[in-house]
Amino acid sequence: MLKKIEANFELAGLNKAQILGINVFGGPVDRVITILSDVLKVRPLNRPFFVTTVNSEFVVRAEADIKFRTILQKSDLALADGFGLKLLGAGSIVPGRVLVKKLLTVLGVKPFYLGGVLGVAEEMVRLYGGDGEMGYENVRVPDLALDRRLVDRINQSGANLLLVAYGAPWQEEWISRNLDKLKVGIVIGVGGTFDFLTGRAVEPPMWIGVLGLEWAWRLILQPWRLGRQLNLIKYIYLILVGRLP
Repeated sequence: MLKKIEANFELAGLNKAQILGINVFGGPVDRVITILSDVLKVRPLNRPFFVTTVNSEFVVRAEADIKFRTILQKSDLALADGFGLKLLGAGSIVPGRVLVKKLLTVLGVKPFYLGGVLGVAEEMVRLYGGDGEMGYENVRVPDLALDRRLVDRINQSGANLLLVAYGAPWQEEWISRNLDKLKVGIVIGVGGTFDFLTGRAVEPPMWIGVLGLEWAWRLILQPWRLGRQLNLIKYIYLILVGRLP
């Protein structure tokens, strides 16, 4: 049944764009929720269903980083999480924070929150239930002993949804190297989603997202992101010179 779900993303109403060999899908959030609900119904799986949320910054990194690109190519469902993906044919955008909030409040999942800034995983537990912890303090340096402890804790929690908030590419690398050992139904790399859902970061008005100006909104509120936002210029450059998709 899982293979049937994987084969029917387009039949489920999602648009597909192939970017750097990554099949990126966009569409209404509710249709993505239906797909993930079906995934949970076919438990137990031999490994979790791995969801990535791809934005322009991901694409710029993946163009230069073959390891990261390969992880995205091997994910079970890569979702278009950024206005820039529309330029490459992904259609409707699936904002990661909106998807996660609906999973937590509508689908009735049992979550585990891994990562984020100090204290935010515990705050997610208080607000949305489940279990969680920060785990790594410096996720750029892999620690296999810590990985084993975290995987054991996640598996013992009985969670069916794992949300990993270490930022790209470290959250995707953590998921990739531990995927076969995890006993959850779905695992998603969620970046700064915990900050939005706990009110630590202010969500942009809907019209900001419609106009594709969320990058400007976040830059005004978080000026330290300037270096990262320069990736948007590189993204446009890669499109103009034909290196994308």
